[in-house]
Amino acid sequence: MSVRKLLLRSSVIAALGGAATAAMPYIDLIEPSRGPEIAMVVLTPDPAPQPVADIARSAWGLPCGLSVTAAPLPGAMVALDVMDPCRPDARVEITHMDLRLSARTDAMGLLTLDIPALESPARFAIQLDTGAVATVDTDLPDLSAYTRAAIVWTGPHAITLHGEVGDTPAMIAGSAMETGIFLIRLGDATLDAPHLAQVLTTPVALEEDLLVSAEIAVNATSCGQRVGAEGLHSRGGGPVQVTEIALTLPGCEAAGEFLMLQNLFQPPRLPAN
Repeated sequence: MSVRKLLLRSSVIAALGGAATAAMPYIDLIEPSRGPEIAMVVLTPDPAPQPVADIARSAWGLPCGLSVTAAPLPGAMVALDVMDPCRPDARVEITHMDLRLSARTDAMGLLTLDIPALESPARFAIQLDTGAVATVDTDLPDLSAYTRAAIVWTGPHAITLHGEVGDTPAMIAGSAMETGIFLIRLGDATLDAPHLAQVLTTPVALEEDLLVSAEIAVNATSCGQRVGAEGLHSRGGGPVQVTEIALTLPGCEAAGEFLMLQNLFQPPRLPAN
């Protein structure tokens, strides 16, 4: 008798009436050299299966790895979600054009932020303290209706942006967002050398009446220190105007006072003759 070993394919399985399984991929066909044409089927065990690589998971059973999503919100805002279940309380650096900010994930490795957009499509670059990076884009169909003024800086300096249209001051975003004049504070000041930002939003129709200023607190840790910041101004999603701000705060004898920066983003006016 001659013996031929064949791979058990789907056609053979069908011929066997589906009796074979994945654990039986080979058969020996033993054919007699004489006599009636018969065949005996001998099933051969499958080779040992190869182990599947383990997937790293968090303490909550979620797979590790950085994921980022962005979605448009009313007021030309972006809902940004950053997630890595295996990086709780991790530092996150976010960049959107000239806007930079530092934040951290929560105990689940999640960070959620609502960020004012300066362009559309709005692109955000995210980097974790592990070096993992990701980018995400989203369209803002209503950005053309808004003017944005922002100030960005690095370090623990206490800077506050102020804006008002006529007699209406900007309020912290939330209940004031429906008026179209609101302020967003971004960044975690408890981090080491954090990137911080404040963004003021105003309807384009009210831009001519907008006055923007900033105040910098002089305290025991900031007195006499040099402050470097950038002012950002964008109208209706157009090009971002960048204004460099560099100054040295008064000495510690002025602790408790505030240094005011008036009429930010306003073009200089020539004195009348």
